[in-house]
Amino acid sequence: MWADAIELNETTGWAELNDHGWDAVKGWVAGPLNLGRRPQEDIAHRIQVEGQRGPASTDRDSETPDEVVNAHLRSARISERPPGYSWYIRAPRQWPADRDFLAAIDYEVQGSDLVREPGGVTPTQLPAVFRDVLTDLYTRWD
Repeated sequence: MWADAIELNETTGWAELNDHGWDAVKGWVAGPLNLGRRPQEDIAHRIQVEGQRGPASTDRDSETPDEVVNAHLRSARISERPPGYSWYIRAPRQWPADRDFLAAIDYEVQGSDLVREPGGVTPTQLPAVFRDVLTDLYTRWD
């Protein structure tokens, strides 16, 4: 499914997904017609080393963002996302320009019955919750 994402030249009307598991699940659930990608800038050009040592690293610190995201996706039983891209989700056509689409998704997910149950939602249940929310938002606003 990831390979079927729309290759974006322009991102107007698209919201950039954050580089973590929660947003990766959003993108996967949105499907290829609502998922876009652009080649990512070389990370080495965006990070400058200041010459100061930080705290001692842990095994988790040595993981790349893609490895962390893919661990979340595997726990939700979703195929791994290919590296090297920035990922986007299409906002519905009638979505107000002054409203944050990603925040609206999160708000609706947090209010879902399954998330509010004692114990919350498991990683394997999360795609279904996102599917319900995205279906509703696209139905109302597209």
